[in-house]
Amino acid sequence: MGDEAVQFFGVKNIDLIDVNKLARQLPKASARRMAIRTRYIGAILRSYDTMKRYGIDNPLRLAHFLGQGIYETGWLGYDGENLKYSADGLLKIFGKYFPDRETAKEYEYQPEQIANRVYANRMGNGDEASGDGWRYRGRGFFQLTGKNNYRKFGEMSGIDLLGDPDIIQRDLKKSVEVAAAYFGKTGLGKYADANDAAAVSRGVNRGNPNSRYAAHGEDDRVKWTNEVLQLTGDPGAVLDDGVLRSGDGGPKVTALQNDLIALGYDLGAADGDFGKKTRRALLAFQAEHGLDPTGEGDEATLSAIEDALDAAKPAQPTELEITSETDAKRRAGETVTANGGVGVAGAGAAAAAGAGVLEETGVLEQAGKVADQLTGTEEDETTVAETSVAPIVEPAPVEETSDWFPIIVFSVILIVGVYVLLRARHNSKKRVERFRLG
Repeated sequence: MGDEAVQFFGVKNIDLIDVNKLARQLPKASARRMAIRTRYIGAILRSYDTMKRYGIDNPLRLAHFLGQGIYETGWLGYDGENLKYSADGLLKIFGKYFPDRETAKEYEYQPEQIANRVYANRMGNGDEASGDGWRYRGRGFFQLTGKNNYRKFGEMSGIDLLGDPDIIQRDLKKSVEVAAAYFGKTGLGKYADANDAAAVSRGVNRGNPNSRYAAHGEDDRVKWTNEVLQLTGDPGAVLDDGVLRSGDGGPKVTALQNDLIALGYDLGAADGDFGKKTRRALLAFQAEHGLDPTGEGDEATLSAIEDALDAAKPAQPTELEITSETDAKRRAGETVTANGGVGVAGAGAAAAAGAGVLEETGVLEQAGKVADQLTGTEEDETTVAETSVAPIVEPAPVEETSDWFPIIVFSVILIVGVYVLLRARHNSKKRVERFRLG
C-alpha cells in the first residue's frame, strides 16, 4: 500500500513538500497564535530527516501525521495547554471537578491551581499538592498530558521529558521529534498507509488504534487529515516553488529578513514570520529596483537582493593591484637604501627647507657659534668652556618609523658642514691679511 500511496500522490520525496502551502489553508489566527504557527512550520521543515527515521517517509503518512498534529495544537496555534478559564468555563469543561460555582470562582483565571486540581490523582500524577498536574500539563505537537505519558513518550524518543517537561514547549523541533517517535514506534504508519484516519486518531488520543471508543474530537481529526490529503493529492499544490509569501515561516524567511535588514530596511527582529513588515519591505525594495511590486520573494527579487548585497560590500583590491603596489614599495625601498636612507630629491628639498627654518629660528646662528669654537677661530678669544650658548629647545620625539627623521638629520649635518667650511675659508683669508700687514 505504501508504494501505491507514493504513486497516487505523485510525490516520492517528502522533502519537496512545502508545509507553508499547507499552513495557508488553516483558519485565520491571532498574532500570538500566528507566531506559534510560524515556529511550528519552521520546526517541521527542519524535521524531515527525523520523521523519515521514524517511518514517516511518504506523503500519505506525512498527511496523517500532520493532520493529527494540526488538530492537537489547535491548528498549530498552541504550544501548551491554555488553562486560564473563567468560572463559567470551568463548570462547562471540568464540571466534575468543581461541584459548585463558588468553588469554581476560587480557581478561575489561575492556570497552575486549575491544572493541579483537575489532573490530580490520575494519569500517573500525584495529588493536588504534588504539583504534578501543572508540571505535566498538556504540551507538544501531540499534546502530552499526565506523568505516565511524559514517561512513555520520553522513553520512545530518548528525551528526558520527566526531568525537563518544558522542553517540548520551549523547543518545537523536539516536540515534533517526540510525536514522530510515538507515531513510528506504535505502528501508526500502517494505519496511515491504509488511509484509516479514525484508527490513527484513536492511536494518538486513546493510545490504541483499535479502541472501540472514539478519539476526543475524532470528527475534526478526520476532517483535517482529509484536508491535508486533498492538498498533498495535488503535487503542484504542495511542492516548494521557491517563492516566499505572506504567512510563510521558517529558516528561508529568516534569511530573507536578515538580507533586507542588511540593506537598511526596518523590519525589527528577523523572526522567521513573513508578516506585514516583511511584505512592505519587499514592496519598497521592488519599487526601488524596477521589479514587479508583488510583495513576494520570487526568483527575480531574491536575485536582485543578492546583487544589492554584493554591491554594498567594500571593493577588494585585485591580485594584480596588490602585486603592483608591493613592487612599487620594494623599488622605493631600494632607492632610499641606495641614497643612505634618504631619497635624492627628498634630501635636496629637505636641506633647502631645513636651512630656511633654522635661519628663521636662530638655530643656524647657534650652530655657527659652536662650529667656530670647535675649529679654533681667532675672532673670539673666549674658550669653548666660557661660551654661553642659549639652550636649544628639544623637539618633540619623532617616531623611528617616520620618513622625515633621516631627512632632517641629514639636512642639519649638511648645513653645519657648509657653515664650517665657509667660516674656515673666512678665517684663512684673515690670517693671510694679517701676515701681509706685518
